[in-house]
This record gives sequence, structure tokens and C-alpha cells, in this order.
Amino acid sequence: METKRTKLWRWKQGFRVFKARMIYYAAFESEYDCIDGSHHFPQHWFELAKEHWAQVYRSTGSPCSCWRCRSNEYDRLAYKRDTRRIIPSMLRIERREQMAAVGKDFKQWADDFLAEDSGNLDCEIKCNEVLANFNAETHFNWSRTKLTQHLKAYCELASHIHCLNPASVTGRKNDGEAWLKRENNSQVRYYYVQSVAKAKAQQPPEKPAELEFNF
Repeated sequence: METKRTKLWRWKQGFRVFKARMIYYAAFESEYDCIDGSHHFPQHWFELAKEHWAQVYRSTGSPCSCWRCRSNEYDRLAYKRDTRRIIPSMLRIERREQMAAVGKDFKQWADDFLAEDSGNLDCEIKCNEVLANFNAETHFNWSRTKLTQHLKAYCELASHIHCLNPASVTGRKNDGEAWLKRENNSQVRYYYVQSVAKAKAQQPPEKPAELEFNF
């Protein structure tokens, strides 16, 4: 799925950089005796993140540029180099977490069942039919809830899939919400896996920019 650079995405990137910096600072923590007689124990990164001096790093690369902070003065090029180094490594970690959430067995089944030429994309599929197919192919006995969780994770991981149960199709408020239809006086759960190509085709064309002539 394509990455949308929204406000939430920018917040996540900023938190990744902040977390990596706290882990870096925690690596230099050591045990020592203070002047006042107290004893200092090494802190974890999440403990350093709660300190008052660390809060400035949540929104900027360095504290203020006064003469007291000369040793930690903001360097734009160095900060950009650190950011380019930190974000790709965190993205690889995030992808490994997504792979773990999907599962090896489920991914092998979904690669065939939800392939671009499988005929199961951009159409309504009953949840019970998908569940029966998966349990028959893998000889598992999964529940509908577990199948839905892994299916959502796979739709976020697969590059050719836009999302599961798009709001434009289901009429719900957000993408990914449960889609229920009433059939024969009972509610039936459906899946709709939308491809990236279908999502792009449904987007309204961009209006050409109007030229203004000042006379």
C-alpha cells in the first residue's frame, strides 16, 4: 500500500527519530556515585524519554542555540544525515513486525488467493467462504476474528492492495471497518479487498490550474 504522508505519518517519523536518539543516549549510560552521595543507575531509553531535558528532542534536533548549548548546537546537515540513517532502519523493523503479524502460512495462502489475477480483488466475498477456503488449504481451524486480523495485516503489507473494506464501497466512516449485509433475515459479513489500480481509477481527475492574466 502506498505511503500517505499525512499528519499521523509525520508524527510517526518524528517519534522514530526521537526513539532512536534516546536509545543512542541510553547506550552511554553508566553507573556512578554522585557528589551528593546518591548512586546513579543506568536508565533505559523509555526512562530517559520522560526526563525534562529530553522533551525538546520530540520536535527538534537539538536544544536551544545559546552559549550554554554550544556543544550540542543544531547542525542542519548532520541532523538530516542522522534522519536518513535512522528512518530506513526503523522502516525495516516495522516491515519485520508486519511480516510477523501476517504469518508465514497466511502469507503463502494470501499470495495465491489475493493475487492480481486471482479474481478475488475488487469484488464482494463472503467471510465464511474465505474462512472455509483458508482452513481447507492450510488444515487450520482459525476463527473469523483471527482471519480478519491477519487479512488486515496482509492488506497493509501487500504492495498491490490498497486496503480492506474501503469506505467508498462499504459506506462506513473509515476504511477497514466490518461490512455487514442483511440476507434472509440474518446479517452476513463480507470482505472487499481493493487493489491499488482500482483505488487510483476511482480518484477524481485533477483540475488543471487556471491561469490568471493581469491586465
